[in-house]
Amino acid sequence: MTKEELKFALLVEDALNLIKEPEYRQLIVEACMLMIMLAQNEPRFYLNEIIVIDDIVIRANELFLQEQTKFDGDATLCCAIGKKCPSARGICEHFYDLAPSGRFGSMNYLFKALTQLLRIQDNPDCIVC
Repeated sequence: MTKEELKFALLVEDALNLIKEPEYRQLIVEACMLMIMLAQNEPRFYLNEIIVIDDIVIRANELFLQEQTKFDGDATLCCAIGKKCPSARGICEHFYDLAPSGRFGSMNYLFKALTQLLRIQDNPDCIVC
């Protein structure tokens, strides 16, 4: 690891340590992992704008709540019907409880949110969509 890479890694670690809620921190890490995977696996990927990682998590939670409403899931007892969720950062507690993988996994919702925020779905040349 070069000196610059180590410095960057320490800055990322410092930023993550500012997030008090471990469950929210985990979602931020998962969103960062998706950004890294996209950059590594799609050589044509170029990001020329600032992406707020919080926005990815918030949008993923919104997508989760939409599907919960559509399929009458557990979140229809709380967040999906407009009640304020008492969990960390207003993210539905049922979203925090999701497994990372699978059709209804947190990474699936995070990926959908990322592609929407980056407007990748609108790009016909994108091979990751």
